[in-house]
Amino acid sequence: MNYKKKPTKLEVMNTLVLFGNKNPKIYKLIKTFGLVDEAGVINNININQKKQENMAKQVSKFKNEVESDSYEKIAFIKFETEGEIVEGEFLGSVQIDFKAGKGAETIYKINIDGTPHYLPSNVQLNNKMAKLEKIMKDSQADSVEVQITFTGFEKLDGGKKAKQFQVLTA
Repeated sequence: MNYKKKPTKLEVMNTLVLFGNKNPKIYKLIKTFGLVDEAGVINNININQKKQENMAKQVSKFKNEVESDSYEKIAFIKFETEGEIVEGEFLGSVQIDFKAGKGAETIYKINIDGTPHYLPSNVQLNNKMAKLEKIMKDSQADSVEVQITFTGFEKLDGGKKAKQFQVLTA
């Protein structure tokens, strides 16, 4: 065998049979993959074709596609300019695990003109929205009318900024 060029499939199979004749474990492996028949003669098979047939057999057992239910498109509220105002019905908080394994985050559901929108939380909003949820619970209401105004940024330690909001209810 010339090792300067890539060996052909037949040369590889001949080498396997040669080693298989000396080692029963290798011979068993060769027979398992169908490279030789019962008499030890090399089968003329197309290895790529065999691989494709095996893959087709594996895939064919999966016949039923899982359909997704209709889902609610998520529209997020994003305050970008100071003085921006959003008015709607506050419906409560929702826990969503955006990053698997990192813990759920709280977002707030607000209907604006009948369409659900979600407001990501921040430290200040968590406190104010918790008070809104308490108002809802105490009044046994399904929602509370709310107006949220982005009032600016507060500087935090380390040079970070946190958005500040004014939250009003009717």
